[in-house]
Amino acid sequence: MSHESHHQFFFPSTIESGAGSHLLTVERLAVFSATRPLLVSPRSVAESGKLDELLDTLKSSGANTRLFTEARRNPTDKNVYAGTVAFQEGRCDSIVAVGGGSVIDLAKAVRILVSHTANLNDLYADGGGTDRIRRPMPPLIAIPTTAGTGSEVSRTSVITDTTQNRKRRVIHPRLSSSLALLDPSLTLDLPPFLTKITGADALSHCIEGYAATTYHPIADGIALEGIRLIRKNLPL
Repeated sequence: MSHESHHQFFFPSTIESGAGSHLLTVERLAVFSATRPLLVSPRSVAESGKLDELLDTLKSSGANTRLFTEARRNPTDKNVYAGTVAFQEGRCDSIVAVGGGSVIDLAKAVRILVSHTANLNDLYADGGGTDRIRRPMPPLIAIPTTAGTGSEVSRTSVITDTTQNRKRRVIHPRLSSSLALLDPSLTLDLPPFLTKITGADALSHCIEGYAATTYHPIADGIALEGIRLIRKNLPL
């Protein structure tokens, strides 16, 4: 029999969706027995007030939260190292990422760095890093504020290597978030320009998935439904 009939599909993240679902963070952290989260978010999100209710909820629960706001678009290895230091200094036991795909990519890289090695160069996929990822990682709750790349459920983290001035990837099936909380209310005040470019990003991923030369029935179904939903809703 041809190997073309053999398919694998990894989708390890648990997903919860609905307006206000990001406020379930405290309850879900308790499931992981986590009480000292590193909250990773860009400064712009923190200053917008989007985090206020979440921070109040975490504080009321007794969680000792360390806030890290050095997340940026297209995160670099230096951002990852800074986040790793914040995690270690705060003696954190979990990570909560609130922001776009870049923020979640940063959180995923911090998650793996704190449990493996102090050097990202040992973990990049193009250097054999995937085979070195073997240890348990702290739980990660991802709360996207854009509808774009789907980083909250992907097994890849894209980081800019400043020593080589190029983007590189850390890849592992268990790198995707432990839990994704999809709260549409967090996207309502996104500027129109960001809504457009993240929507176009999502559309391009769906087209890529469907047009890929390797056939995969589950991926094709997700891609086609994604294209339909984007075509219907993004103009609105």
